[in-house]
Amino acid sequence: MLVLAFSILCLLLSVNAQSPTSTSSSSLTVTPSGTITGSSSLTSTGSVSVTASVSVTASVTVSATNSVSRTASNSVTASVSQTPSRTGTPTASTPPGPAPVLLVNKCVGHAINICLQWTDPTGQYFFFRVFYRVTNSGSQFNEVDSFQNSVRVTNLVPSTSYDFIVAGISLQGVESFDSITTTFKTGNARPKQIPQLDLTNIACAPTVNAVTRRVNVACSWTNPTQNPPIALELKCRCLSLVREPVRIKKDISGAKAASTQSVVFQINRDVTSCNVYIKAVYAPTKGKHIQGTRWHLNVVVGS
Repeated sequence: MLVLAFSILCLLLSVNAQSPTSTSSSSLTVTPSGTITGSSSLTSTGSVSVTASVSVTASVTVSATNSVSRTASNSVTASVSQTPSRTGTPTASTPPGPAPVLLVNKCVGHAINICLQWTDPTGQYFFFRVFYRVTNSGSQFNEVDSFQNSVRVTNLVPSTSYDFIVAGISLQGVESFDSITTTFKTGNARPKQIPQLDLTNIACAPTVNAVTRRVNVACSWTNPTQNPPIALELKCRCLSLVREPVRIKKDISGAKAASTQSVVFQINRDVTSCNVYIKAVYAPTKGKHIQGTRWHLNVVVGS
């Protein structure tokens, strides 16, 4: 038995004494996703075999988001509120010229007319705008245009004060400053005037012909019933910025005059304003014809 055990021991020692054959390997893998894997192995052939395997996995994820959002709003609103003393064509961009001066009434005491006259300080204004309204009325100004430095404003109310403003316009289209507001008063109604024996409800307004597109001025009135007119004298004079003044005259007499209570003046397209003159003549009394009131009406057609 002892001999057999000794023999086995000697055999084991003989195997361990042999030179072992060893094999080693290692690997390292990096994947695009950021995972790192490494392995290493050692193998020895013989009575001793050692195998080691190391696996390292590392995952790093970096996410950065930089978001800058800016909204900038620069809003500047300038509002200038002005209460104009009158209405009319806006002043050109060129600085206004000197205002007309020395407004006077050349028919003082007339019951329905104010004959306005003024001075052109530069002597170069070729066109004027006249604005008027009842003093302290707060109503919108009426407008009358003139190529001269005077104008007759009619169909006014007797014994009434009116405010007047005048502005000039140069050949270059530059408007002047407004004149100083000047007040004039109409005269008292004539004691002998009998309204029932004269034209009443006189009115004129611009219209446009739907076919020809021409500008018309339509006037109407009411004839007296007690003594209708035997003759009517009608005139219309219109101003234009690009043409000579337009003048139209119509005379109506006899029975037609007694029945006529309206008239239409056909005007050019480019007129700015018109002055209408209406006079009626009635049947004679004591051998004399009765002259009615001479009516002047101003009609603003366009600008």
